[in-house]
Amino acid sequence: MWPARMKALIDRVFADAKVRFVFVGILNNAVAYAIYAAFIYFGLHYAAALFISNVFAVFHSYLWNKYFTFKSTEKSRSEIIRFLAVYGVIYLINTLILFVCVDIFGINAYWSGIIALAITTAASYLGHKKITFRGRDK
Repeated sequence: MWPARMKALIDRVFADAKVRFVFVGILNNAVAYAIYAAFIYFGLHYAAALFISNVFAVFHSYLWNKYFTFKSTEKSRSEIIRFLAVYGVIYLINTLILFVCVDIFGINAYWSGIIALAITTAASYLGHKKITFRGRDK
């Protein structure tokens, strides 16, 4: 009885694509930021750390967003190309924010990564909702 109630609660909570996106975003950002912070800790420049963490995050995010957040059944290269294009723009925005925070304002790379993460998360949701998985946010 308890597992059925729990499943019903989970189904209700995750019925909205925005909730699913936030869940996936938290999971994806935790993975990406952990990789980014680890490379910073080991002395890698923030730009290189960002690039490497983004490679992992893009793959992770695509799978979760395609099958869980937006429940896309489309099997096309155009969806992957749209996804990569959105992430390309997000990557550029992220890089610009990091540059401004670290090199202009002197904020350390860890805090700068968190600031960039907050801004790019919202941009990522809009980009994927309107471009990558348009019309699939049921």
